Amino acid sequence: MMHLSCAAQTRTDTCKWEYDSLFHSKVYTWVDQMPQYKEGQTDVLQFFSKNFKYPISQKRFQGSVNLAFIITASGEIRNASVLGKEKKNFTEVDKEALRVLSIMQRWKPGECHGIKVPVKILLPLKF
Repeated sequence: MMHLSCAAQTRTDTCKWEYDSLFHSKVYTWVDQMPQYKEGQTDVLQFFSKNFKYPISQKRFQGSVNLAFIITASGEIRNASVLGKEKKNFTEVDKEALRVLSIMQRWKPGECHGIKVPVKILLPLKF
């Protein structure tokens, strides 16, 4: 089962943001209209189910991979990473989850008060 969620940081209006040092910009963590892949969460799950190939070395993998990434104002995926892990410590499953994320089509961008903005997404994948 997969769930989409976002980290939160306080702001005075309904949209919440933080400064992202890798993106070198303000990135929203909660907005009026969250980014969406095609028609929603079901399409994200179907895309991963269709495209994820278990690495031979980890065919019996059970666990989770927590992806973090930014959906830009134009709907592109940027700065994808595995939450809490350095690249040198990625497992084959982590790398495959990032590969699948990298081949996704553009998302519908998030909006704050009707303006398209970059939004940080947390995507926990459970296997």
